[in-house]
Amino acid sequence: MSFIGDAYTSINNIYHVILLIIRINNPHAVRHEMAINEFKLRKINSLLDLGCRNGSFLFNCACNLSKIPLYGIDIDETNIQIAKTTKVNDYDNLDINFLTADILKNITIKDFEAVSLIEVIEHLTFSELEILFDNIFENINPKFLLITTPNRDYNAYLELNLNSFRHKDHKFEMSKDEFVIACDTLSVKFNCVVEVKPIGIIKENGASISQMAVFERKNK
Repeated sequence: MSFIGDAYTSINNIYHVILLIIRINNPHAVRHEMAINEFKLRKINSLLDLGCRNGSFLFNCACNLSKIPLYGIDIDETNIQIAKTTKVNDYDNLDINFLTADILKNITIKDFEAVSLIEVIEHLTFSELEILFDNIFENINPKFLLITTPNRDYNAYLELNLNSFRHKDHKFEMSKDEFVIACDTLSVKFNCVVEVKPIGIIKENGASISQMAVFERKNK
């Protein structure tokens, strides 16, 4: 029995190591985990995810945050229908809502303590980003804004040349230094403090596959 027990323990340990390796090498999982940890740290009481796609980030939030109102908006009706179907099948008892809407329009949803933009900003032009951030800080008016976006410095490890983007729909990709400057500029404009962090394993040149910024309003 001892041999069987030891073998089971070894197999179980190996299984969890494999799961850890898979998670570490899955940028989506690492990104979601880091964002959720930031929200846990700040003990947010509600979250609006803009550009939510099929709702995967919000479903991860629902499983890992205490039960709070979660709301997702995406312009793609197909994404929203997938999210709603998933909700009905697997998360029907959770407070998650989804809406098809353009995040560049005047969003009248208010009273959310936190807003997230998970790999969204790089799909917009700089003029569209100005509209989006005005919309977020002046209309939605959250206490916290969390942004993630690809780190261009990492593209060399993906065998991309200097002028290539990771996705055909990307309008830009920022280096670490560019992202820090952009975040500092945004924090001054909207009276925030901001913290910038790498996401994922840091390579020899200091690059991580993605990067995160968490803004906190000073007057809230």
